[in-house]
Amino acid sequence: MMTVPQYNRNIKTIPSSLIKYLVYCILSVFMLTAPSIGAALDYTGMLDYIKTHYPPDKKIISSVEDVYQEKLVFEKPKKNLRQKQELLVLKKLNGQSRFVFPVKALIEIRSITNDKIAARVIKEFAGPIKRGDPITFPAAPKIFLSSNIEYKNDSSAYNSLVQALLSENLDVVELAAGSSIPDSDDYALHLSLNMSKQQLTAKIRSAYTRSTLYTKSYSLSEQIQVPPAPVPSNAGLKSPEPEIKDKSRQTFKLENQTAPSTIEAHQNEQQDFTKAAAPEYHEKIRLTREFQRMVAAELDGTPPKELVLLNQEGVTAFAWHNHDLLHLDSYRFQGQDPLGLHLHALDIDHDGTDEILATCGHKITYMEVTDTDINSIALDWQTDHFISLCEEIPFYLRVVNQPEGEKILLGQQKNGAEQYAGSIFKVNWNQQTKTLTKGPAYQPASEIHSLYQFNFAYNSKNRVLILEPDNFVTLYRLPEETLMDATDENFGPYHEIPYPVRLEKKKYLGEFKGISSKNEFAPRRFLLKKEFQNQCFLIQKGRATQGVKNKIFNFISPNKGTDRIVGLKYRSGQIYQTWESKPVPRDLIDFAFFEQKNRINLLALVRDSQGYALEVLAEKKIK
Repeated sequence: MMTVPQYNRNIKTIPSSLIKYLVYCILSVFMLTAPSIGAALDYTGMLDYIKTHYPPDKKIISSVEDVYQEKLVFEKPKKNLRQKQELLVLKKLNGQSRFVFPVKALIEIRSITNDKIAARVIKEFAGPIKRGDPITFPAAPKIFLSSNIEYKNDSSAYNSLVQALLSENLDVVELAAGSSIPDSDDYALHLSLNMSKQQLTAKIRSAYTRSTLYTKSYSLSEQIQVPPAPVPSNAGLKSPEPEIKDKSRQTFKLENQTAPSTIEAHQNEQQDFTKAAAPEYHEKIRLTREFQRMVAAELDGTPPKELVLLNQEGVTAFAWHNHDLLHLDSYRFQGQDPLGLHLHALDIDHDGTDEILATCGHKITYMEVTDTDINSIALDWQTDHFISLCEEIPFYLRVVNQPEGEKILLGQQKNGAEQYAGSIFKVNWNQQTKTLTKGPAYQPASEIHSLYQFNFAYNSKNRVLILEPDNFVTLYRLPEETLMDATDENFGPYHEIPYPVRLEKKKYLGEFKGISSKNEFAPRRFLLKKEFQNQCFLIQKGRATQGVKNKIFNFISPNKGTDRIVGLKYRSGQIYQTWESKPVPRDLIDFAFFEQKNRINLLALVRDSQGYALEVLAEKKIK
């Protein structure tokens, strides 16, 4: 048994450098968990946003021209407005100053044209909206401030934000942790200041729709300057290995990455202009023709799958073998002026092989009016060639994942000037007659406008991600259609596959010249992969293209942007980005996940100055 004096002597024999090192480690832990230490953040951009969009003066910018139920139209003012921006409708009082006009309703801008703006009512305060009612910016909003910082009173970042808001004479209401935004007769915004391990994020949301209106992130390493713990002399001690943390939420990524130790050397090589840098390698296979859609399908029942591509002339099947593309067969569309719009694959007859489902159309002209007649087709594979299984299907086709996870074939019709008309419905397969027919309405999508714009959150029929016409992705709660969240990032216009749709009424550009139809564009692929942790993938366009109509322009135009593929996911009422591919200076047209023996390839259909090609953007090795 060790006595007290002996115990004290043993303590004295411990190296003093080790004791110092342990003390410094403990202190550094407490210092890192105290985000209040450090300089205040610069909130100038946020304050400028509030002052610009919510001026103190209730200046009238327009008036209501037409109203129907909860929708209204007004003339576009000279002020710069944007979609999802919120405005107020006032009640005009004759002989009174506009400063005392009572508020009738809060509205949200839904679409903007050259001279008109369409909006919807998101909250009524007093009385119905009428023609002639003045429209203005919300003035001096009430700010509901929330934060996940545990010790807010000791946080200079939080306190400097409060002081910055008060200095602008704004009404600030601080919310306790976990509390909801209370009802208010005044126009209000929700401002959150949340801290993660790596950054501090300030975000302004609508208090009514939860739409994100402004966001900015501050790096903790740069903005919150935590004094580092002094490094003691550690002679005789092994240096602790730095902790390497995964800074992203990637679930599908490149297997071969540049080793951290080589990055600095590579940068030095790039700075030395006397040495030629190694070319960037792209696994790419050139195509002899142009294509607009691609899908991986099990045609012969034996893995790996085959690649099926669609263009304006027909459907072509390839086998990918030893980095070569082997042509298997082509099926040519019948009739004049065919249009290939969408491509999917599904085993509809449950025989272990996939059928190819091509949404097609034919360009028709009647009395100088051009339109598209939808005539989709289902193809089957027999031994070594395609056969027609069902033709002249008069509606769009799409394969989607149900909330429970199973795949289902859905359809929607086009009706004259309406690109997407009526409800989305199930498509029934009749084994005896070999036909695909319109089935009952698909209830989970009963409130959704377009067949190609949605994905349900996995295992949830009342949470749906919508790819909006303005190229943002929103999250809605059904059936009440409550907007829960929206991406801050825009995914760019996808103008690859145009087709004519007639107008309801002829529009005149001058005294004699009239327009009876316009080009609509087939939407991009919006793909839910439940086997990849329920991520949704889509192309983010950073390059302006003219679609298949203007092929020469696509090849010779000096387009300097980049495209990429992005993964999104829903969790806890929010949309967040889960993964992104490398940006490429080529036009991304479509993509597919193609599984081989020991890897899964993210395969992209691309276009560059030399034509069309298949390119591997990323791969995941399978153990």
